[in-house]
Amino acid sequence: EGALRRIEDLAPIWKATSVSSPSAAPQQTLTQVARLASEKGELEAMLETLQACGLMADWTLEAVLIEAVQAANEAIVRKVQELATESKIDLTPASYAALLRNSSNAAGAKRIFNEAVSKGSVSKSLLLAAAETALASQDAELAECMLKSITPCPSTEVAAAAV
Repeated sequence: EGALRRIEDLAPIWKATSVSSPSAAPQQTLTQVARLASEKGELEAMLETLQACGLMADWTLEAVLIEAVQAANEAIVRKVQELATESKIDLTPASYAALLRNSSNAAGAKRIFNEAVSKGSVSKSLLLAAAETALASQDAELAECMLKSITPCPSTEVAAAAV
């Protein structure tokens, strides 16, 4: 509860600086608040606080989504996806990677991966998540989609995952 009040206190500052500031402090702070909220079963209350404070943004939804995935809180995962759609907020590459790792079937994983690619959210984290998911589910089609999305000079980790 105290952490959620902290969001209310910091909201005006975060809204003013989140786009213009190169600082990662707001994201790091919000990630810690999301972790605490998850541990206390308050991710839904955190989402409500973010909405009430006008802090519905890709980076705020990412923090909640990643914690919801790690806690296997499917209701909050769905809620974040719905809010992103309703608010016309594009998910971040890290959000798509979390969703990909959380997918329960090959069709869902491919849909998530293709959506991320279509929105230009191809990143190292997404490609690694696709490789892990394809390997774990023995999904050759997802692996092929992942391989087609690799840039000409991939990172060492992505290149190793592709092999």
